[in-house]
Parts: sequence; C-alpha cells; structure tokens
Amino acid sequence: MPNLVPVSLSLWAGIYQVLFAFTLGVPVVLMEQFSAAEFARLVREHGIRSSVLPPAAMVMLLQDPSVASLEPLRYVRSVPNRPLTGAVTTARLAGSVSIDRLSLGGGLAARQSLEPLGLDGTIEFMAARRKLHARVLFHEIGSRRITFEIVDISLDDRWRLRRMLVDEAHVAADEPHSETAAEPEPLAPAPPD
Repeated sequence: MPNLVPVSLSLWAGIYQVLFAFTLGVPVVLMEQFSAAEFARLVREHGIRSSVLPPAAMVMLLQDPSVASLEPLRYVRSVPNRPLTGAVTTARLAGSVSIDRLSLGGGLAARQSLEPLGLDGTIEFMAARRKLHARVLFHEIGSRRITFEIVDISLDDRWRLRRMLVDEAHVAADEPHSETAAEPEPLAPAPPD
C-alpha cells in the first residue's frame, strides 16, 4: 500500500512522510495541493487505510459535501498544533516524550532518553484538562524516535482524546497560517528568459 502525502514537500511533515515511506520501501503518492475531493479519490484508488493530515485538512474533509466516504481509510494521524509532553513507563524505565503526531490509534514521539524503551508500557499526557492514560506498544524508529500504538484505553480517556483532536482541528481551521494554506516561499528570484 502506498503512502499518500497530502501536504507540501516544502513542509517538514511532507518531507518526513516521503522519507518514512522510502524507509519502509513503499510507493509514494504526492498531492500537488490539498483538495478534500481529490484526497478522497486517491484514498479509494490506492486503497489507503492510514494517513497523516493537518487538523485544517480534517475539517475540510468534514465540510466538503462532495466527500461522501473515505473508505477504506481507517486511521488518520494528526499533527498537534503544538507538541504534547507525555510520560512513558515500561518494565525497563520511566521517562518523558514529546508527542509530534497523534490519533485515536497511536502516534509518533521523541523520547528524552537514549536507552531503548522496550516493547510495551503506558503513556500519559494531558487531554481535555485531564490526564489521559493508555497501554501502548512501542516501536523504535531511530535513536530517539518512537511510534506507539494504543492497545488499551478507557472509554472516558478515548472520549477525551477524540475531543482534543476535534478541538485542535477546529482551532487550526480558524488559524490563517495552517499547513494546508501555506504557500512555499521562492528560494530565489526566477532567472530572466
């Protein structure tokens, strides 16, 4: 399954998604610019089950009347408006992480310690003014980078996480400088013809 990149390659999120796909050895589908209808078409055409979207793009998908379905898409990871600080605990150690991407199914984070975390543990961070707690599986993807999959979470904490993601999407949609609206700046003036 290819990796659908719905953000500009002038943004770190776009570059990261391409590099991540190359690391996994999967094809890449690039969108020239984000359009809700085009995103839905590409999801269907390529059988995309998971994607990363900025919060403003999620709002655009919800508000576009031409988008009736996003099948077979199952998971959308989001880029929080700001990194979240979380605490992780495993059988090996306890430490802190900075969460860069987050969804109902898991996320991407940078850990403070160089020591490997282990396979499973817990993660805690603030969501909707309360501490959210989940049991997770960790996967090391670099010297300090990890992904985590949420495998057990209470219904109350899941509701808080969902609420936080929706609130961030609405905040991003109201901000004029969201990732989907950003135009790349030219590197140098165009040469004369």
